Amino acid sequence: MSRKIIRQKHNELASPSDKNGDIIDITVSYDGTWQKSGHTSLYGIAMVVDIFSGLVIDYEILSKYCPECTTSKRNLEEHSTDFSIW
Repeated sequence: MSRKIIRQKHNELASPSDKNGDIIDITVSYDGTWQKSGHTSLYGIAMVVDIFSGLVIDYEILSKYCPECTTSKRNLEEHSTDFSIW
């Protein structure tokens, strides 16, 4: 879906010589941030933005929290052999 929208925007804004290729050469900006500053945040987001159109091409929500790890630490004891194997 986003590929189609980006191509449409580039076709609207690009010069005629840029409109006939299958692959479009785009310039992007990438940035990411965490919910809190420092190294204490569990959640963050990163995104890729097309410079030409300003549209977000892709994004990723990041998490350092693992519910399975938390459950296993509680049930198997964090420093046990069983936890190391898990």
